Amino acid sequence: MHTPLRFVLTLLLAAGLLAPLSASALIPGVSFGGRIVSINYCVNGAVQFTVIPAGKFPVTYMWLPTTRNNMFSPKPAPPPFFGQKVLGNAYPWLYFCFGPGKNPIEYVGLPVQYEGTSLTI
Repeated sequence: MHTPLRFVLTLLLAAGLLAPLSASALIPGVSFGGRIVSINYCVNGAVQFTVIPAGKFPVTYMWLPTTRNNMFSPKPAPPPFFGQKVLGNAYPWLYFCFGPGKNPIEYVGLPVQYEGTSLTI
């Protein structure tokens, strides 16, 4: 085999083996999963929900209208509902929104990048 061809094939093989590592590094965030035990609705269309993962303390997340079913889905994910079991990935920063009413309450949570259930696959 010629040396330039061998070099190109070696380079393509190395790039193919390293692709999964670089793809996972491009998705920043916190993976989560569990049952939804609390839901609050915001004025801007966001939904704050609390998830209880298996054996850990509850964590609060924010579903936004831009949340997707998965990384490659062009359509938005449906809003979560009480008692639903969800899996997903959230951004590692906080998001704030206000609830409806005369004296709005400020809700805080990690914004969800994409979420889904086994029903959306």
